[in-house]
Amino acid sequence: MKNIFFTLFFISLSNSLLSQSSKKIIYLNTDNIEITKKQYKTAHKKTTFYVETENDTVIIKKLYSRKNFVKLDSIYLNQIKGFLTKVTGAEFDKNKNTLIHLYSANKNIHKDVKYKKYWNYIKKHSNKYQSFLIGTKESGIEQNIKSHLYLDEDDLLNYLFFENSIFEINHLFIKPNGETFIFFGVDDILMVLDWSV
Repeated sequence: MKNIFFTLFFISLSNSLLSQSSKKIIYLNTDNIEITKKQYKTAHKKTTFYVETENDTVIIKKLYSRKNFVKLDSIYLNQIKGFLTKVTGAEFDKNKNTLIHLYSANKNIHKDVKYKKYWNYIKKHSNKYQSFLIGTKESGIEQNIKSHLYLDEDDLLNYLFFENSIFEINHLFIKPNGETFIFFGVDDILMVLDWSV
């Protein structure tokens, strides 16, 4: 009886492994163009991330850029500026370049509040830049204006820019003219600053 069970288990396991290995693997770049496995594996990990999806016949491994560019039209730009004025009050200046770090969990935020190199740069260039650490509705972050900590109780930023993000921290760099860079999953806010200026 044990031998029959072992044989059936082994056959089942073999079929499962064979069916998984018979799936076609497709590699895509950020523009949805098929690339080679080598190109996929040599993609720069700091500037890209990948998402793997799978069905019965195909495994798709797609690269995504951590930094993306959009030009906000005047309606969206005014909506964002109005939102930031509402959330931050007098702190927000619509004529400055704005860095927003959006947290869906509070694990990095305390480190970022005390990030001296980052905040010294923002202070030194306060005529051109402003920065806000904003928690999503479910982040558990408490507002503290002195520490640049705010709460997006309506989840507007998440809805407009990061609804499908798989990361706990995402970022925006918004210029007064509506040019906007969207960053996915960069844990170091100084790196986001470097990529923005």
